[in-house]
Amino acid sequence: MFSNALHPVIQFGGHMKKFFGLCVAIAALTLGSAANADFFSGGGPGGAIPDGSGTAVSGAPFLSTIVVPGTVQGTITDVNISFNALAHSWVGDVTMTLTHPDGITTLTIMSRPGRGNTSTFGFSSDFVAGNSYAFADFGVALFNVAPPAIIPTGTYIPSSNPNPPATNALPYVYTPTSFFGTFGGLLAPGIWTLEIRDWAGGDTGSLGGWTLNITTQNVIPEPSSLAILSLLGVAGLVVRRRR
Repeated sequence: MFSNALHPVIQFGGHMKKFFGLCVAIAALTLGSAANADFFSGGGPGGAIPDGSGTAVSGAPFLSTIVVPGTVQGTITDVNISFNALAHSWVGDVTMTLTHPDGITTLTIMSRPGRGNTSTFGFSSDFVAGNSYAFADFGVALFNVAPPAIIPTGTYIPSSNPNPPATNALPYVYTPTSFFGTFGGLLAPGIWTLEIRDWAGGDTGSLGGWTLNITTQNVIPEPSSLAILSLLGVAGLVVRRRR
């Protein structure tokens, strides 16, 4: 039933040694684990996005938080966000980030798209409250080229800009970012923070609210695997006592 190739690794003699070898063979064939997925979806409040000034001075940040409870177990396998009534004229003014509860790990969702050494102001397109916007790793590119005057409803890939928000010395390069690449493998519970800033005067915006969606995975040994491991432990103990 089992391949003889497994027996040479068992160097003991006697019936107990053969039994121990059989246990190893069974473990090799049956040891496994089950993945228990958890899903969280929660909403955060909206508000006005304070206007900046000039072409490179940020207004006060708009901050909104969502608390993920400790009952969400396992490590993160996916994060995405959606917005309710997001409105802002001239997206080239806007930066947007999402920060993990550790207070350090931050994803850039957008960073003054289009702004670079050939464009002080960036893309002039508008988010409008009547459209639905979401950002996810499975979305489509948005700021790889200048979007339409009114950004259509859609799910978009987050992206960054090689220029810091207050400077534009470098060429603008569309730089996709990743929710999983940033948050994958981390724990989900705690306070997640959305930050939106406007970096130039004359165009303003607001947010009705936002939703944070997180999927986690917790790997749990199957009961049969635990039984095999226990059997191996008992067999090993008996072998040691008979030596």
